[in-house]
Amino acid sequence: MSGTDTLAAQSEGPLTRPRGHNERETMTPSIGRVIHVNINDNADQEPIWRPAVVTQAWSDTCVSCTVTLDPANDAYRDPAAAGLVVSPDKFFASGSSLPLGEGPGEWRWPPRV
Repeated sequence: MSGTDTLAAQSEGPLTRPRGHNERETMTPSIGRVIHVNINDNADQEPIWRPAVVTQAWSDTCVSCTVTLDPANDAYRDPAAAGLVVSPDKFFASGSSLPLGEGPGEWRWPPRV
């Protein structure tokens, strides 16, 4: 197989890499995958993205997850208002059946860097 054939074969599969911030091809969520969750409770403001680990994949666009919060910077925010359940120590939050999107309490794939 030539180098070109190898590259073509690698690009054909169920998981393709993101091409840009808003331009993505299909990726499938599964338990243990890292995603970003918007913890901002105000849809009129810029999203505040925090990392999360998928704990249940209900579909390609709906997951449950555990969100890692930044207590020093998130202390004045209310992730519960975005539909998340916050742990008493304020280090974690969990979301059940979060939809794929950019709004409060929604998730996205991390951008490529």
